[in-house]
Amino acid sequence: MSPHSPLSIVENEPLSKHTSFGIGGSARWFAHVQSQDQLLEALAFARAHSLPYYVLGQGSNMIATERGFSGIVLKMEDRVFTIEGRRIESSPGAILSQVAKAATDEGLSGLEWAYGIPGTIGGAVRGNAGAFGSSMASVVIFAKVIDPETGIISIMNKDAFEYRYRWSSLANHRRLIVSVMLELLPSTKETTRDLLMKYHELKKQSQPLGTRCAGSIFKNIPQEDLSTRLIPEELAGRQMVYAGWLIEHAGLKGVSRGNAQFSEKHANFIVNQGNATYDNVYGLICLAKERVYDRFAIELSEEIRYIGDDRLTY
Repeated sequence: MSPHSPLSIVENEPLSKHTSFGIGGSARWFAHVQSQDQLLEALAFARAHSLPYYVLGQGSNMIATERGFSGIVLKMEDRVFTIEGRRIESSPGAILSQVAKAATDEGLSGLEWAYGIPGTIGGAVRGNAGAFGSSMASVVIFAKVIDPETGIISIMNKDAFEYRYRWSSLANHRRLIVSVMLELLPSTKETTRDLLMKYHELKKQSQPLGTRCAGSIFKNIPQEDLSTRLIPEELAGRQMVYAGWLIEHAGLKGVSRGNAQFSEKHANFIVNQGNATYDNVYGLICLAKERVYDRFAIELSEEIRYIGDDRLTY
């Protein structure tokens, strides 16, 4: 698409059409952002109308209320990425799984874990997505970001992201990603393809792939964030205390609220089995926090993001 193509902004767009949960009311305004120029235009529209905004990728790591969103949703739909040598330059809307597969086909290693994750590069970089002991923090070099208040574009080097487990400083800086530069390690096509398929097979065996869900609901907890007395004996010595293990051993695996259910396959996934509502899902989230704290004195923290709930931050 030409960078000068007109921006498409529609009114009262159902968010249920754009989230992997299939849940959510309408956004008052909804922008299909397919270039840097269109992002600048969408942000100018938000400023001109004093609108709150929400940046949406594939809608795979969030949940929207039936009340919808009174501001403007910016859906990042620029899927462009290029590979030169060991480096990948990507738009924020590029599909993470597609970038991972393309890198593997070039014999580049470092993103094999990402195949099958249904998010975008922008969301993965912002939230430091990861699996199997790897994460975006190990491959990001820098990103071009925009200040939504001024429209000024600058470069943030990796150190400025202050990466931690499933977290970066981007939310604090209120900067939006315009493009990302990644650097991978040289390998062979056979080695990277085998590792990609190994990881994907493990996901298929342990996760409810292909269902209407938002991926992992809660963050796993690094051991160093807990006192020794809070670590269940069965998990002693591991780097992570797994949220799914805590939820399952709190007796919630398979438990339902309406048509929302903690997956029978992996307790850290909530599945929409039909016409589940936001309140069904949020009720399960609250229940898990309560039961896990009562059983283990450990506080769970969400990995998913919320939109439209005044009790919670965007």
